[in-house]
Amino acid sequence: EDERWADVNVVSSLLKLFFRKLPEPLITTSLYRPAIDAIRHTTEVDRVRELKKILHKLPVHHFETFKYLSRHLKRVALKGDSNKMTANNISIVFGPTLICSREEHDVNSLIVDMPDQCRVVEACINHVS
Repeated sequence: EDERWADVNVVSSLLKLFFRKLPEPLITTSLYRPAIDAIRHTTEVDRVRELKKILHKLPVHHFETFKYLSRHLKRVALKGDSNKMTANNISIVFGPTLICSREEHDVNSLIVDMPDQCRVVEACINHVS
């Protein structure tokens, strides 16, 4: 009955915090660079094919969690006309939380990779099936 929990921003912020506090990112550090490289392929078919191969290398619990989350985010994106949360907007919010390299300390690299982090998540939302 507490109205604070009815605010979708509170729930999504909590979800982001949960994923940010995991000891290992959902898309693991070891698969960070391959995922970034995959999303830089020139054709969408190549990007999706390579991302699929990479995601299947995730530990089972990471894969299942990411699959479930991607399906949920796809449902949110399908209502983008009314909630303003398109796959692109969702990827901007969740991308750097779900795929990040905690081993890289080069700020320039992190800034350069951020658009690609978002593109990885957006591609997964758009092609979740």
